[in-house]
Amino acid sequence: MELHPFIPELKFNKNKNQHITFTFTNSIPKNLKNKAYILLSIILLSLSIRPVDAQSRKVMNLPKYDKEPYHFGFILAMNQMYYMTKPLISTYTSPGFAIGILGNMRLGEYFDMRIIPTLAFGGRELAAVSNPDYYYQIPSTFVDLPLHIKYRSKRLNNMAAYVVAGPKYSLDIASTKKQNQAGFVTYRSDISADVGVGFDFYTNYFKFGTELKMSYGFTNILKKGSELIGTEQLKNKVFQLSFTFE
Repeated sequence: MELHPFIPELKFNKNKNQHITFTFTNSIPKNLKNKAYILLSIILLSLSIRPVDAQSRKVMNLPKYDKEPYHFGFILAMNQMYYMTKPLISTYTSPGFAIGILGNMRLGEYFDMRIIPTLAFGGRELAAVSNPDYYYQIPSTFVDLPLHIKYRSKRLNNMAAYVVAGPKYSLDIASTKKQNQAGFVTYRSDISADVGVGFDFYTNYFKFGTELKMSYGFTNILKKGSELIGTEQLKNKVFQLSFTFE
């Protein structure tokens, strides 16, 4: 039996309603004809879906931003300053604020190193030993120098999550060698550990971030006067909500 090669031919028909149809002009085995129609239907469906998918895809702002070796910005923050005491004594805090300059250096695809010189204002209150209903107000003004390592997640359109951690040196310029209102003296310098989480949002012109961070002091800053406040240890603890503009 002689075998003849099968070469399908397509014919395009345009009817009066401006619709285009496809027909095969030569004889096609039924099974091949069904497969050809299925394949053609899949191709036409994919061509019709592609423009819709392209329109629904979100435009990525600042696509090369995270590839830059350096970038700079500033932060605005609100804080709450606390004392960690031992033995425990009654303490209260009042809201404060902070401003700072941010410098970022790229270490890898998802890692950055950040240095953020910051001026932070806040205050704390300690209960008087002689009168527990009376609280001494202890204002603080810190010059902070944190050095953070930032690990960022992969971008999802125009947003990315991240975590930060690192040491921080602080100098309380409001502290003096003289006794404060509560009658004790503290050291001005402190070393603490920072840990935080945040989100970056990429706009058309800059990157905006929100960050929650806790800072835990390593050193006992109480110099003298422990008998006046009823504790032998004071350590700094700061909660901070930051807004970054980079």
